[in-house]
Amino acid sequence: MTDLTRSAPLASFRCWLSSCSQSLLVTGPAFCGKTHFLRQLSNEPNCAAYFECSSHSRRTGAVDVSSVLQSIGTQLTKRFPNLVLPHVSTLTMLSASDCIEHLVHLPLHSLPPTAQVMFIAIDGLPENLFDFAISNSWYFVNQLDRALSCGLLSPTNIPSSSKDLLDDLIASLPLRLPIYVLLVKASRNAPSLTNLITAAQLATNEEWSIVEREIRSVAKVCAEQEDPFTLYGEWDELPGDLTHCHSTWAQFYKMKRQRTAQDVVELAYHLAHSNAPTLDALHILRSVRAGELILQCPVLDTSTTTLLTKAGATLSPNKQKDFVYLCAIGDVEEMKKCEGVTLDEWSMGIVAAAARGHIEACRWIITHKPAMATEVTQNGQWNALRSAACNGHVHLLQMLIQYGCSVDECGPGGRTALRATAWAGYENAVRELLAAGANVEKRDSEERTPLMAAAFMNFPNVCRLLVERGARVESVDSAGATALHLALSNGSNTKNHEQVVKLLLDENADVNICDMNGRNCLHLAAYHNNAQLKLILDRVHSVDAQDSLGRTALMLAASQGRNEAIQLLVDHGSNIDWIDLHGRTALQLAAIHSHLDTVNLLVSLGADEAHKDNEGALALHYAVSHDDPQLVKALANDITLNATDRVGNTPLIVACQNGSRMVVDELIQMGADVNIQTLEGNTALRIAALTGNTQIVHSLLPHVNDNLQSDCDGTSLLHSLLINQQTSMSRLLIESGIVDLLAVDSHCRSITHIVATTNDVTSAEMLHCYCSNQLTFEEKDEDGRSPLLTAVWSGHNRIALFLLSTIGVNPNSVDSQGASALSVVAQLGLDDLLVLLLKFGADPSLADKQGRKPVDIAMLFGHKIIVNVLQVNCLEFIQNLTNHTFIRPPIQQTRQVLDHCPSLLRSLPSPYHILEMVKRSPFEPIPESSLGECPLFNCGRIH
Repeated sequence: MTDLTRSAPLASFRCWLSSCSQSLLVTGPAFCGKTHFLRQLSNEPNCAAYFECSSHSRRTGAVDVSSVLQSIGTQLTKRFPNLVLPHVSTLTMLSASDCIEHLVHLPLHSLPPTAQVMFIAIDGLPENLFDFAISNSWYFVNQLDRALSCGLLSPTNIPSSSKDLLDDLIASLPLRLPIYVLLVKASRNAPSLTNLITAAQLATNEEWSIVEREIRSVAKVCAEQEDPFTLYGEWDELPGDLTHCHSTWAQFYKMKRQRTAQDVVELAYHLAHSNAPTLDALHILRSVRAGELILQCPVLDTSTTTLLTKAGATLSPNKQKDFVYLCAIGDVEEMKKCEGVTLDEWSMGIVAAAARGHIEACRWIITHKPAMATEVTQNGQWNALRSAACNGHVHLLQMLIQYGCSVDECGPGGRTALRATAWAGYENAVRELLAAGANVEKRDSEERTPLMAAAFMNFPNVCRLLVERGARVESVDSAGATALHLALSNGSNTKNHEQVVKLLLDENADVNICDMNGRNCLHLAAYHNNAQLKLILDRVHSVDAQDSLGRTALMLAASQGRNEAIQLLVDHGSNIDWIDLHGRTALQLAAIHSHLDTVNLLVSLGADEAHKDNEGALALHYAVSHDDPQLVKALANDITLNATDRVGNTPLIVACQNGSRMVVDELIQMGADVNIQTLEGNTALRIAALTGNTQIVHSLLPHVNDNLQSDCDGTSLLHSLLINQQTSMSRLLIESGIVDLLAVDSHCRSITHIVATTNDVTSAEMLHCYCSNQLTFEEKDEDGRSPLLTAVWSGHNRIALFLLSTIGVNPNSVDSQGASALSVVAQLGLDDLLVLLLKFGADPSLADKQGRKPVDIAMLFGHKIIVNVLQVNCLEFIQNLTNHTFIRPPIQQTRQVLDHCPSLLRSLPSPYHILEMVKRSPFEPIPESSLGECPLFNCGRIH
């Protein structure tokens, strides 16, 4: 499956959104990619809110309408500050149609229209309305990737279906896998990792460490998340009898030392769904004092509620109504029946009623709680007056003002009722508040006036009304922006927007005032290609005024691809090659943002393609980072094609860094020099090879004339690849025939020294296979060390074994100091390599140039085990053991070696063979009863 396959639905959705007129339902079978698609939508700028119901919640029914509304409501109020949504308790029993109408549709319709279409995405409807098949499940792809990364499957034996894959994984995972999965399924909510391990212990009677290890291994493949443990994909559909698992969870909750009321309910739930006899279940519940519970409503399900009531729990006959919700729908009669309403519920209730325009509900609340007329809600953002104002309820405003509400009360957020209704665009409400004496210049916490709010939201009539009542167009907010700044910054191109900008300009708004970013109104108008750009140009002091980044209006227009604005600015004398603080021109900014038409326009107007910014980069350097050969063509010429930046990068090298083969091919075809080096010695080929881009390497190879490709330190490309253990790329270059296999670096190290240093047996095998005619693996570096000596100095057993066994290198090669591999082992104390070298014929009698033998060096550095091994006549003994032969040495010699060096046994390959040798020794038989006394059995190697 390709990336295109998975990105196509998102592109289709964007197309649909541009002309949508009804809701969209995304359906399909399980694990076909719906959730992935909706998660993509949640990152879209047009997404106002997103709710995802987990697979566990959908299966168990643990999610309810109230929970969805709480989540959606919280997100909407953050996105739209003037939106009033009442808090809904999760215990509130709501019908879907009524609650969505009152708590979503009506509040959202009260908001002014947005510049773009917005949407809400909810993942997890109760059931699909349509049924059609989608092949190539994304679940299968993801599950397969997990299995391969965990080493549970062989890459050469890939299952053909999700069922086969699941069967293979079940066979590979712990035998207790079904128990763990069913325990998670039986848990009403996703269990924490600790609770799951505890329950699994109860079910398996196994040690904690073993259960934890197995569950963590299972989590890598089966879990969407480990803590809390949530099953992934089809694992949640694994069949099995859950009654025993419910019994386990019941035992878990029964054993808890400090039980809450919720724990008792959970215990009842699992007992009700287990195979426990009713009398036993009731006895257990009574023992944990379930009879003392008072249930305000039925809990979880009917069977759980029934069992609790039989155990003595009291079920309240009349469930308490949700006061705030009743206020939101204006049901005064039901509101009157509510008892025990808290102060917070009173204040939120009147705000909810005011938002919907329920005059009688508000009147009843104020009659019973007069303080609610001016009470501010708990978060400090709303009172009844502001709530009514931002929803345009004029008659309610009049009533609240009569009850003494202050029209300029603003709360901690600083938003007055006038500011709120100006933002919402309700002209009549604005008139009512102004008539009541509202302060037209009252500012919010961002120092913004009602005029600024109306201008930003494109309400020309409200703006005109506010200006007529004395609003100042030159006022600035905390960011230095005027109402005209805010109007221009919203990027709208509607008729209302044009009217607002024209109104403010007619009121002599100063277009030269700069905000905190140093931008005046010309900058903003050019950036958004505003229809009033020409009118602003006629009033601005300087067409090339620079913002805090040194950018002119022309540069900002170029960065956004606003060609009409660019042409108009140039016609008014704007300098096309002006530079910003980074030394960049409009042409470079257009190239950075990949605006091909803008680049062509600027070039045609005479922009300098050869200009270098502060980094020494041309526009072409930035153009090659995009996968657009046409953009490269527009900027490439004889001057720019091989130009270098401050560190020596050519456009071709930058293109290789960004990995676009089409751009690289285009540059090569136009004559780009492949062999130019950067200041660090990198070429295009080095960059492409070290980043693993095989396709670009194939494009570059025919044009390369340097077979070393060394960097400034003298390290060839092949050396660098082997240092990074890039075996496949190294093989590609060797097969191409352009590399010098005998090249050495500045320390005279050959490529065989490199693989010995990195312990890279795979690369060593490749070199032995492809280069055996040219490489001997006996080359010496500047210190006279062979690859074997290099491997031993690094303590690399694997590559040393390969060199000795497969290549057959000389184990007695010495360096410039006369030191052999055994001397190095004796100095470093490497027991494992000592055995290996002795096995392949290393001579312990060789002395270095100072006359020291390996045993002398071991004594000098205090490695007693190695001293003992080299002092005892054990060469034949070790060779016999490591060769797995059954030439049985005398037991006296066996005892002597093991007494002197008991840890030596850790280096030997097969304890079983040693055991057999000792037991069957013809020289000195050992009775079975005395085997435990032999040091061989006390060295920690044989159990």
